[in-house]
Order: sequence, then C-alpha cells, then structure tokens
Amino acid sequence: MQNKINIPPVLEIRNVSKEFSGVYALKNVSMEIFPGQVTAVIGENGAGKSTLMKIISGVYPEFEGDIFYRGEQVSFKNPKEAAEKGIVIIHQELNLIPHMSITENLFLGQELTTKFGLLDYPRMHEKAAGLLARLQLDVNPGTAVNRLRVGQQQLVEIARALLFDSKVLIMDEPTSAISDHEVKLLFRIIKELKAQNVAIVYVSHKLKELLEIADRFEVLRDGVHVGSGLMEETTQDKLIGLMVGREIKNRIRENDENLNGEILRVENLSFRNPENKTDFLVTDVSFTLRKGEVLGIAGLMGAGRSELLEAIFGLHPQ
Repeated sequence: MQNKINIPPVLEIRNVSKEFSGVYALKNVSMEIFPGQVTAVIGENGAGKSTLMKIISGVYPEFEGDIFYRGEQVSFKNPKEAAEKGIVIIHQELNLIPHMSITENLFLGQELTTKFGLLDYPRMHEKAAGLLARLQLDVNPGTAVNRLRVGQQQLVEIARALLFDSKVLIMDEPTSAISDHEVKLLFRIIKELKAQNVAIVYVSHKLKELLEIADRFEVLRDGVHVGSGLMEETTQDKLIGLMVGREIKNRIRENDENLNGEILRVENLSFRNPENKTDFLVTDVSFTLRKGEVLGIAGLMGAGRSELLEAIFGLHPQ
C-alpha cells in the first residue's frame, strides 16, 4: 500500500467537540482525511462516529472547533451546502422517497431543466441510466424506489453521491443492508473512486471488512480520539483493544450450569404486513432462549428482525 501521508489532507478536523444537553458526544477530536485513501473511522456504539460524520456533512451545523476543507475553513449550514462543496454522506438509514422514481430521487433538489425552465426528464434519465450501469444495477431509472430490494436502494444512495462528483465521500455502515455480491461491487467502486483521488471516510463495525478496504484508521472511544495509523501496520486485536480500552481475550464457556433452563420459546411465529394483509413480514419463526444465554438475531435490513422482536414484545398483537 502506498503511503500518501505527505500529501496535504483534503479535510482537517481540529479540536471538534459537540454536546447534547450538557453531555459531550465528542470532545477535542482531531483527524486528517487524505485524497485517494479510505479512512476507516472505528469505535463502539456511542463512541461519537455518527455525530462526527453529521458535523462534517452539515447535519449538525453548530459545534466547537474547526473544520478545514482543501485548506479553507468551512462551516456548513446544511447537508446540501456541504454536498455542493463536494462533501457527501451516505447514511446508514436510507433517505430515499419510496413512491418517487430512481431518477427523481437522484436529482431531487438538483433537477436539470430545459432552456424554457421545464424539467429535462430525458437528460436526467440518461444520466441516471449511466450511473446505474456503472453500479451494475440493471433497473429502469423510471422504476419507483419502493419496488427495489433494500440492497438495490442502497446502490441508488451511492449513485446519488456519485452524481455530486464528490471529493469527500462519507459511507456510514454501507454494507449493513447489501449482499456479498453487492459488497464486492461496492469495493470495486471504492477502488475506482480512490484512483480518481476521492477521499472516502468509511464507518463500519465490520473489522475484517475494514482491514480489507481501508488504508488508514481513526479510532474513537467515548467521544475521544484514541488512536490512528496505517491499516497495514495493525491487526484486528489491536483495533479492538483501542476501541474498548483493554486487551480482549477469547473465553470459551463450557458446560455452564447457568445456561440450563429454558426461559423463552417462540414457535411458528408469523406476522402480516399491516398495510398488506396478504404479505408476511415474518413467517414461521421458531427458537428457544435459555437462562444466561445471549441469542443473536441476524439479517439484512428489511429481513424482519425488528418486526420479529416487536411482535414478541406485544407491539403487534394479532
């Protein structure tokens, strides 16, 4: 991996702090983001990663400290202002309008017009089709977003970011809702963007993924910057140690008597879509939970995880 540390940073964050109701989410955080590199921002839940990304992208215009973009001090009032400068964020939560087409979502707020001031749909469709082809998303740009799979919607979010010709692209948990094939495609796109000297800020909990795709890392813990370096010079265990503040050792629990005794059983649970009774959000799910046991429920966004737990909790009595 080429070390580009001697190249001037495209983005500098200097002593940035942010508090909510007297509690600091970030405190005196400083870091540098370089062009043509993927910088992984790492930390546990609540470490301040999302808060920092929202400050950089203009979601939180009020904060302490300074941000310099391409050598110029900046303070964005909103995400649109940041995007117009070349800093775009792809949020973990999809920000698409479901009943509008892909093209309409891509150009929302930056519509192309004819010389008569009318919307230039042919030109917008042509540009949208080009972006979708680049992302290998074989879908008509006139398709309504709510007809797409969640993974496809994530790719539309990425296409919208590419439309801005971003110089700094922030990706917040970009692989949380996409398939393995789409992850490989995303990594290919990231490599293309790096070759175009785009700086990418990559936020993820998936350390193996970060070790593969990132050039540098910045670690936050409890709102404080605690470490940084080149990804090729670290290990997963070292990153975890920085995140939690101590060395983590694997422990195997064998024949723990506290695990005896079933405390919860779910059998053949199904839950219909409240808006469409012929559609099931959860179908025929069964599992057991024992005392002292931690049960993980995994799946992509839209797989029914939240609906399953809400049904068990009683939010959807049927």
